[in-house]
Amino acid sequence: MDGAVLLAGGIGITPLLSMAYALQAQGTPFALHYFTRNRLSTAFRRLIEDAPFAASVTFHICDEVPSAMFDAQRDLPAPADGLHLYTCGPEGFMTAVTDGARARGYRDHTIHQEHFRAPGLAGDEPEHEFTVVDAATGQEYRVPAGRSIARVLVDAGLDLELSCEQGMCGTCLVDVLDGEPDHRDIYQTDAEKTSNRRIAVCCSRSRSPRLVLEL
Repeated sequence: MDGAVLLAGGIGITPLLSMAYALQAQGTPFALHYFTRNRLSTAFRRLIEDAPFAASVTFHICDEVPSAMFDAQRDLPAPADGLHLYTCGPEGFMTAVTDGARARGYRDHTIHQEHFRAPGLAGDEPEHEFTVVDAATGQEYRVPAGRSIARVLVDAGLDLELSCEQGMCGTCLVDVLDGEPDHRDIYQTDAEKTSNRRIAVCCSRSRSPRLVLEL
């Protein structure tokens, strides 16, 4: 490998930070992009700022800069022999990175997803099908494994507010009236997730067979 681009979303920084230290020790050139909601949720910030590779790190803090969400044209260099991409974070974030990299011309064997979850973090189970109910109309929508609530609803003709579709910006949050969400965003705080009052429909799923939402 002649070079690497590391793209971390939220807690996904944990394995990529270890990789950054290893690349630094090997003398392999790399760039690390770290996407978070705000400064308080930016883990290891002081450690990274004091690291020997600090000059190779770019922080993308969404609450401070509206354009901080991942942008393949801006954040990825042109594909080159020996250049590999590594991404870790919420599924929506990694999907956005992977799709953006492919559109940029990267081949699949150069794109690597690192799957990491902190102990007790929601979303460790395999995805399953569930039903979303529009509280206002009673209309039911089947959400299969591998598809987001947002995509199912948009394809069905509903008008949703969407932005990053990576679980980072909070634009797609809607109220939960019944059911238990499986939170996979990095926008809400732990307390907000525990309350189960809102769900990020771009990336989160359901632990219960039915989820009644105020759409």
